[in-house]
Amino acid sequence: ARLWRADVSTGFGEQRRVSLPDGTAALLNTDSALALGFRPGVRRVALLQGEALFEVTPDAVPFRVAALGGEVEALGTGFAVRAVAGEAAVTVTDGRVRVSAGGGPDGAVEVRPREQARYRDAGGPVRVAAVDLDEVLSWRAGRIVFEGRPFGEALAELARYVPETVVLADRRAAAEPVSAVFSVGQAVAAIAALAATQNLTMRRIPGLAILIS
Repeated sequence: ARLWRADVSTGFGEQRRVSLPDGTAALLNTDSALALGFRPGVRRVALLQGEALFEVTPDAVPFRVAALGGEVEALGTGFAVRAVAGEAAVTVTDGRVRVSAGGGPDGAVEVRPREQARYRDAGGPVRVAAVDLDEVLSWRAGRIVFEGRPFGEALAELARYVPETVVLADRRAAAEPVSAVFSVGQAVAAIAALAATQNLTMRRIPGLAILIS
């Protein structure tokens, strides 16, 4: 298997817009890394971790993104790829893409606008469902939006924006639904506010850990 080295990356809480060699625009979210593999007749990148939104320059050569053993193929289109905690998610904003999961039982699955395909790094089927782009891709506007998300999942998402390890000591509230809108630049304050909705408190050891109890 090919070993990829990151060519473009972002730190915690950082977002970065770059132009790829073919003119495609890529917007990287927090703690993300891309490796580039461009040469004549080949337009390919690998999402090593995190999340990136692509506005693909139309070309006869397919544009491909590798993530967690699977691959996304597009011609001219807009889509986001996320690789977090062993699961990949491909969300289409414009046009269509084909998604195949490494080792999965199915062939490529076509994904249309306002749909999201998900697959695991361990293989298995590609699952496609309709999504709310304003919520799923709210990060591109500098916001984090939760609509009825389980508290534990919301904390895990916010944890991607801070360098500390976030620990939920009291798991009883993990499944409680929460709805909120936060700025990506205020992740620590957002964690404290979210904890308060469950009558929990946040204790932060800068650079090491954030404890919710």
